[in-house]
Amino acid sequence: MKGLNKISLSFAAGCVGGFLSALLLYLCGALGLMASYGVKWTPVLTSDWVYQKIVWGGLFGLLFALPWLDKAMWMLSGIVYSIIPTLAQLFIFFPLITHEGILGADLGSNTPYFVILFNLAWGLITAFWLRLAK
Repeated sequence: MKGLNKISLSFAAGCVGGFLSALLLYLCGALGLMASYGVKWTPVLTSDWVYQKIVWGGLFGLLFALPWLDKAMWMLSGIVYSIIPTLAQLFIFFPLITHEGILGADLGSNTPYFVILFNLAWGLITAFWLRLAK
């Protein structure tokens, strides 16, 4: 049962991280922060879009169930595990799903920096939520 508990908590924490990082992404787009850096990525706050971010956040949150990093180093695990969704966004989702080019090139040359920032936020929020839950 301990393994199932770890998986469930990791998924739930990833969902929280996905939700909060989605709100951060929306706010940065709505406030024009990304546009000021030449990034044409302004998400619309819809239930479908938020749901998608929550579910993917939960699925990537399952990484936190892996035994590779010491849980006492929660910030390090958040940083390290944020690399996986970042790579997925830049090399799978942007070019193959949304057709925005590798690294989101069609959205502007600074797009990868924002992807790194938002996924880093997801990783740290997820790791912190897991720390609180335990």
